[in-house]
Amino acid sequence: MKQKLLSKLKGASWYTVALILIFILAGLEAYIGLELFSLMELLGASTFVIAYFAMMMVFLERVGRKFSKVFMFIAIIAALPFAFELMLFVEVAGIEVAYSCLLIMLTPFTNWFVNIIERIKVFLSNFISLIQNHQILKTKIYLSHAVMCTFIFALTSSLFFSSIIWVPILMFGDKII
Repeated sequence: MKQKLLSKLKGASWYTVALILIFILAGLEAYIGLELFSLMELLGASTFVIAYFAMMMVFLERVGRKFSKVFMFIAIIAALPFAFELMLFVEVAGIEVAYSCLLIMLTPFTNWFVNIIERIKVFLSNFISLIQNHQILKTKIYLSHAVMCTFIFALTSSLFFSSIIWVPILMFGDKII
């Protein structure tokens, strides 16, 4: 048997011998690669990519369902000290129902939290607009007060006296001018 194989290999070209050695060394990966290449030639590149993309989406959907149950379980365990009735829901109705009840219980909290965030955004936007429109940022007021502050600091060497110049403009803003 061995002699037959060696005699056939002697009669074959070096390319055939190299191809056989590649298949022996590469194993099934070379066969799979050739199969995928022929499938791509048969279907075309776009159909080939769509087929593998669809298979990947099915795989990710299956894995996603498993991970979603793990995420649901972790969320329920985290909320368990505050809402022990979720464990009863898990045992009686299942983890999906318990997670739905958890979301229903968290809805008022999330609405309150969103409301607080919106109020903070409104406050900050009003505060920023007030600062941008304040008289202290006008060039003629800032420059004159900065010069006077520096002059008084140079004369008295007192930061307290030099900062008193800024107090009226900070307190009364545009009402002074």
